Amino acid sequence: MSESNSQHNLSVKIKVKNTRGIVRSISPHDFRKKFGVQFTSCLLIDKNCPPGARASRPLLNPGSVLSQNSNANPLYSDQIRQAVTANIYIGKVSDQVGFGVFAAEEIQPGQMIGEYTGLARLKKESDCSNAYIFNYVHNAIIDASKRGNSMRFVNHSSRNPNASYKRVFVDGVEHVIFLAERQIAV
Repeated sequence: MSESNSQHNLSVKIKVKNTRGIVRSISPHDFRKKFGVQFTSCLLIDKNCPPGARASRPLLNPGSVLSQNSNANPLYSDQIRQAVTANIYIGKVSDQVGFGVFAAEEIQPGQMIGEYTGLARLKKESDCSNAYIFNYVHNAIIDASKRGNSMRFVNHSSRNPNASYKRVFVDGVEHVIFLAERQIAV
C-alpha cells in the first residue's frame, strides 16, 4: 500500500449497519475482517495497466467529468484527491443480493457519493465471474474483489437509478465516481 493511501486510510470512516440495525464506524482492519477485502481509499494502478489509465488522451479541461454532463464540476478533483465519500453506510440488502450502500443523510442531486476504488489492471478471462469489477480504459478493469472501498457494494437499478457513474480525469489519471442523479433520502 502506498504511503499516501495509508494516510487516507487512517482518517477514513467506514460505516456498517450490523444485524441489530445499528450503524457504527469500523476501521480499515475491521473492513478486511468483515468483508475479506483490503480497504483502499484511492485507485491503485497495476504497472501493466494500459497507458490510457494515465491520460494518454489530450486533457482539454483536467479534473472535469468526461461525459454528456454539461455541469462538470472541478470540485470532484479535490474530493477524489481527499478520498471524500458521502455520508453512507454498508448494509445487508438480502441473502440473494448481499450488501449495498445506503445514505446515512440526504444526498443532493449532483453530489459525489464516492470513487470506485480497487486495482486497475488488464482484463482476464476469469473476470466474467467477478462481481466486483468495473470496466475501465481500453482492455482494463478496476478490480475491487481483493482491494476496494464502500463503493464496491453499490448496486444498480435499470428501472429508476438514483445514481450514475462518471469518468473523471484527475492529475492525469482516469477515475470512476458515482454521483446522485436525484435526491437520495435516508
